Amino acid sequence: MELNSLIADYGIYTGSFVYCFLSAVIPVFNTEALLLGLSFLAPAAKPWLILVLASTAHMGGKTLLYFVGQGAVRVPFRRFREKLERMQERINGFRYGFAATSFLSAFAAIPPFYPYTLLAGSANVPFFTYFFPALAGISLRFALLIYFPHAVKSLLTH
Repeated sequence: MELNSLIADYGIYTGSFVYCFLSAVIPVFNTEALLLGLSFLAPAAKPWLILVLASTAHMGGKTLLYFVGQGAVRVPFRRFREKLERMQERINGFRYGFAATSFLSAFAAIPPFYPYTLLAGSANVPFFTYFFPALAGISLRFALLIYFPHAVKSLLTH
């Protein structure tokens, strides 16, 4: 699926929504590049709408991964499974636990958000303990990507 044809066929908003959902479950799709590109190349687009759509779509995809992590798919590779178990042990020992880690993972990718989402599901972290902090983190991350070019342009033109 090519981004240009997706945007051309469905428009900026629907195309972005679909792309952001796919990027949440297929790591080769890069939401950050899309959002920066739209911010630079589509200045007439409503940034707040792109932010809402991107965050909603991305968390929709991550919700799917969370539930996959709850047991729909087993991790077939022993080494990867062991890494997830070590990561789970470290997160369990973290003072603020899964809610803070969910926010940090979504915002700064520490730990990486994709495996963290699977881990949260497999560790039976309560869904809302995972979801709302992650939504806040991803929204803040996407807002910075969308609005930063606008802020820079504003500073340079005044």
